[in-house]
Amino acid sequence: DNRRHRDALAAAQRAGAPGVTLLQGDIREKPEVFEGLRLAYWNNLCFPSAVSQVVAERLASIAPPGAEIFALAEIPEVLGLSKVETRIDLEMPWRVEPYRPFRYVVSREQMRTAEV
Repeated sequence: DNRRHRDALAAAQRAGAPGVTLLQGDIREKPEVFEGLRLAYWNNLCFPSAVSQVVAERLASIAPPGAEIFALAEIPEVLGLSKVETRIDLEMPWRVEPYRPFRYVVSREQMRTAEV
């Protein structure tokens, strides 16, 4: 909702987080957010698989090689997006034990290999 978004923007500004962009809206309508992406966090636990598929495809085709995304739920497998093991644990208010996110890296090499 708009209030949560405004609160998040204010918190990011107070924290002095340069280079951090918080967006509100349907990610499927904003493919430009993947251009120049270096690092993203996606709380995707409640997103339908169709949205996850679009995000994965756009990451692989638009984001630059080496771009990373950390997500709370697995992202569909697509060419050009590699799942990478991570040892990061997140503290979540809705669970006692730490939560390990999924990490993905954009890899154009994987795409070139498949084309050969």
